[in-house]
Amino acid sequence: QRAAVADLQALLQSKAEVMEELERRLEEETQGQREAAAATGEAEAAFQDLAKMRDTETQQAAKLHAELRAELEDWQSQAEQARERARRAEAEAAALRDELR
Repeated sequence: QRAAVADLQALLQSKAEVMEELERRLEEETQGQREAAAATGEAEAAFQDLAKMRDTETQQAAKLHAELRAELEDWQSQAEQARERARRAEAEAAALRDELR
């Protein structure tokens, strides 16, 4: 009987050790899942930040493009006006030369 009790106690001790090991492994797995979820959340937040930055940069680039286009059109208009004034001045100079002859 004593041997049977000793065997039973050893079996119970072994079972308790196995249960403790399983609980430890479960806790490690759970912790790993928590860490993975946190890393995933951080990655998603970083992705969102990058998307916002990209959108902001795209908007800024579009605004700058529009400003540059308007400035270019203004310069082209001014250049055309200057060419027209130069043509008129040349015509007036030619007319004055003709009158002086």
